[in-house]
Amino acid sequence: MNTKLTICVPTYGRPTILHATLLELIKQARPHAIEIVIADNSEDDKTRHAVSSLGSVYPHIRYEKNEVNVGLDRNFVKVASMANTEFFWIFGDDDLPVPGAIDKVLSEISSNPTVGFFLINSMAMSADMSQCLEENLTGVYSDKVYTDHREFLREISWYTTYVGAFVVRRTLWNSVKSERYLDTVFVHVGIIFEALCRTRQPAKFVAAPLIQYRTGNATWMKSFLDIQFRLWMTVINLLPTDCYDLPTRRIAVQKVVERFVKVRTLASLRSTSSLNWQSFKKSVYPYFAFADKKRLSTWRIVGASVALLLLPVAPLRGLKTWVKG
Repeated sequence: MNTKLTICVPTYGRPTILHATLLELIKQARPHAIEIVIADNSEDDKTRHAVSSLGSVYPHIRYEKNEVNVGLDRNFVKVASMANTEFFWIFGDDDLPVPGAIDKVLSEISSNPTVGFFLINSMAMSADMSQCLEENLTGVYSDKVYTDHREFLREISWYTTYVGAFVVRRTLWNSVKSERYLDTVFVHVGIIFEALCRTRQPAKFVAAPLIQYRTGNATWMKSFLDIQFRLWMTVINLLPTDCYDLPTRRIAVQKVVERFVKVRTLASLRSTSSLNWQSFKKSVYPYFAFADKKRLSTWRIVGASVALLLLPVAPLRGLKTWVKG
């Protein structure tokens, strides 16, 4: 069995889509005898059956089911602990590798012996994977090796919200205790950025899109404001202050909000009452208090939120399908 790379797939309640993902991963993993491990948070046995049916197709597949749903963060930590190789790739249970993706990752690992973390670019696909919506999800077209972990946080941490893009040296991941970052939904971000600071290992952004990211399949839109504002700010501010100064952390927080929170997103959330005075006080206002008041985006987001809160919900109902999640 391959000793260089493990594919780690955390999953919850998507047996049919997971089965399709695993079939594509197996095609590329087979020539290298790469192990694929799955940590399952599902309450039923449908995922177990979907995975067990592949045992005769590919011998290097290992499945573990949690006794109870341990949540997103703990399942990420669990699936990472199942890897025994030098590196592991946390892969989304509903995404697909592009042809040659695993070959490319193995090549990157071999060609960059000092790099401890690779962040892999992706392309955005329609929900049924039939149409490419965006050929380069990050809009970055050149590889870059980061030896300054602060620069890495400032420039591209917004994309680390996507856990499926992580290829990590196992010793780097294990150099940090996960407990500090649990229950933020961004445990992977906290671990990586603390570990890069402590170990001083370089990180590399791989610009070639190697992942087909399935859009329109998010299960967390009801918690959108809490995730994008409060929880992201929480994990960034949990990073050690001797590693990341306030201006660096502030930029990292603001880039996520500027990238993902649009006025039409807020309008759609208001139409479902997800944006209300309570969620504003809990999530949006604390962001405003932390953010740089000299940035136009700070006032645009908060001003739009307040304006929408002053409008009745009923006229906005038709906007539910207007916004892409």
